[in-house]
Amino acid sequence: GANQMPWNAQTRARSAAGENDPGRLIVAPRWEWRPADDAVVVEEGFPEDVLAGFARIAPGVHPAPRWGMRSAMQIACVSPDLAGIIAADPRTVGAALAL
Repeated sequence: GANQMPWNAQTRARSAAGENDPGRLIVAPRWEWRPADDAVVVEEGFPEDVLAGFARIAPGVHPAPRWGMRSAMQIACVSPDLAGIIAADPRTVGAALAL
C-alpha cells in the first residue's frame, strides 16, 4: 500500500536514533500520507514541534487516535544469547508468539 514504505521508514529512523526495544518501536505513534489530497493523518503521541512541522509542509494534517492507523508491523529478532524478542502491532488483531 501507499504507506508501507513511510511506516517502515519511521520505524527504521527511530531505530537509527537509538531506540532498540522492539515493543517500543512497534507501538510508537505513526503518520500516514493520504494520496487523495496529499494530506497526512497523524496518530496521537507526536510532540508539538513535529505536528508543527507537518502543518508547514502538508496541505492538511488530520488527527487520529493512538494506534488508529492500519499499520501492521511485527518484529522478531534473536539476541546473541539466543533470547528471542518478539512484538506485534496493537493496531492489528495479530499476535507474536514464541515457538
